[in-house]
Amino acid sequence: MTEEEWQKCEDPHAMLEALCPGASDRKLCLLSLYCHRQLCPMFSGEVEPYEAYERIDDFGDPMPAVRAAREQHPDYWEFDGTARGFAECITRPSAVGPWRSVAPIVREIFGNPFHPVAVEPRWQTETVVAIATGIYAERAFDRLPILADALEEAGCDNGDVLSHCRGPGPHVRGCWVVDLLLRKE
Repeated sequence: MTEEEWQKCEDPHAMLEALCPGASDRKLCLLSLYCHRQLCPMFSGEVEPYEAYERIDDFGDPMPAVRAAREQHPDYWEFDGTARGFAECITRPSAVGPWRSVAPIVREIFGNPFHPVAVEPRWQTETVVAIATGIYAERAFDRLPILADALEEAGCDNGDVLSHCRGPGPHVRGCWVVDLLLRKE
């Protein structure tokens, strides 16, 4: 897949294949959670299973939390026990319905693999880290433009980072810019 194809792609499977093997289990699980929460009506209104699965984000290795959530909610998701299998289960067309809407979320979570961005130490000011931490913890993605302003004040002139923060989204937990700043994989 080329960068131009990545930017225009509407097939999350093709995008995930292009990312492999570099896609982290954490990000694959976050993508899966988004898909289930937003796109699978049979589970709408059920918060507890989502909260159980979202604990994956508190682990360096998300699989212990996935297994614990699976034990608590055994009929909630079927997957083969791996995060990659988990993501594939959730993003298949029969499970998701309007699965083209998943492609922008793949770009939101994984960024542009053809144009990776490295965080510069000078961007890691106390203010930038505090704003990013608040956005992450509270899912307060409406604060991304504030983060962009703080990044500029810290010397960030990366157009991809700044335009992402000021863009309309969609923005979700696992946002590549917030993760970059908080050094999450």
